[in-house]
Amino acid sequence: MSIFQIMRTQQQLSEYFDDDREGRFSYVRLHGNGSTALTWTVLYRPATRPAPGTPNRLLLPRYLILKLGRLPPTGLRSLSVDSQSTDSMSMSDIRELSAGYEDTIPNEKKWLRALAWASHIAKRAEVPRDPLRRAVDDLNDRSWPRWIYLEFLENGTLFDFIRRAKQTQRSLPNRLLWSLFLCLIRMCVAMAWPPIAPGDWEHFSSVLEEPRDIAARSILHNDFHNRNVMFGALEDPSTAPPEHMLAPPLKLIDFGNALDLADPEDRAKYVQRNPDVVPEDYDEMQFLPVERNPAQTAIAQNLYEVGTIMLELATLDETARRSVRRGQPTTRFIPSVGAASVETAATAILERDPAVPQRRFRQPQLDDDLRTLIGMCLAVDAGRRPDLAWLARAVEVEARRRDWRYYVGDDAMELDPGAALAGGVGQWRESDDGIRQVIQETLFDAPTEEEL
Repeated sequence: MSIFQIMRTQQQLSEYFDDDREGRFSYVRLHGNGSTALTWTVLYRPATRPAPGTPNRLLLPRYLILKLGRLPPTGLRSLSVDSQSTDSMSMSDIRELSAGYEDTIPNEKKWLRALAWASHIAKRAEVPRDPLRRAVDDLNDRSWPRWIYLEFLENGTLFDFIRRAKQTQRSLPNRLLWSLFLCLIRMCVAMAWPPIAPGDWEHFSSVLEEPRDIAARSILHNDFHNRNVMFGALEDPSTAPPEHMLAPPLKLIDFGNALDLADPEDRAKYVQRNPDVVPEDYDEMQFLPVERNPAQTAIAQNLYEVGTIMLELATLDETARRSVRRGQPTTRFIPSVGAASVETAATAILERDPAVPQRRFRQPQLDDDLRTLIGMCLAVDAGRRPDLAWLARAVEVEARRRDWRYYVGDDAMELDPGAALAGGVGQWRESDDGIRQVIQETLFDAPTEEEL
């Protein structure tokens, strides 16, 4: 949208929120201006007389994200400040402004309903007696964009976290990387096996994602990157899983472009946007791999994006995605004794540095098992990427097993725990206090955009 359309939308939002008879809404600010939607931060105060049985967590004032989709060509005139200028717009002007228009809000609503119980997926917020319904009545469906309310995630994106961590000039602790890796994998598990509501659902807001002994779904996020992964709030230590006790959980947002590869129309979109999935010697009488195995294709692609994000975290390079694109240099490695070598895009962490003694890896502080798993997620051959159910269980075990003793050493801890942790900044940062300080510095006490 142009600045004039944004200003007009802001004015209209303020009017509709101000007219809410219950005074529940306050317009706050523009949150983001994306290619397919605008997002706004609003303060929501629930009604003083809630419906019986409403959970306490939904009764407190809280921030929400209001996401407005882009307008179709016929609706552009209604959101302009200068109506005279838009009346003179030609149809070619309107078409140019609306190039590539795609209303992604209905698709996002569909997938957030399907994933409503997943702990690592951002949640849709329900607003009864929504004052924006008046916008549809006052105007019409063609001149007011579709919208959705989402939970507000106060601790920012993984992209910003990596940039801030880079300012410290120190790598992230391995224990923190394991925890973040587990969060990312659970996002994939949620898409493969969407959690179902627990029996006593009134007492829960979400369910921890686990692989199930049923056929996996074919859900492809299709926009899985570090700007669409955000930190939630710190959880209550008495109820949080171990991996969420030192750092807030990660949550995946923006399902507007998500696809179900088992659906022929969505599969056609995937093939159109990813022509490299079609072999050069493709025979029309044969099925594409994505048609034969839509679930495996979706899982493999989601895992590749997880590997990319983990590469960015391990190297503190928020732009590492560029280096793993098709055609960029790859490297080969042997993941385990006796295994065949694997070609991977994880060159930045698996290439040995000739300038370092013993030709060690360029990221020598990185846990070697973590290095291997990231390399497997970024395997060029999708068939060599890990089985998701196995990976989820393996990373959960290692994330919980590898405590500070694992990295400092049991012998040193038994002789003198204080001296062992004081043995170096790297060792201390693997302790609980060290990880808390990293989170405090890079997340809670983070500098503003102007200070970066």
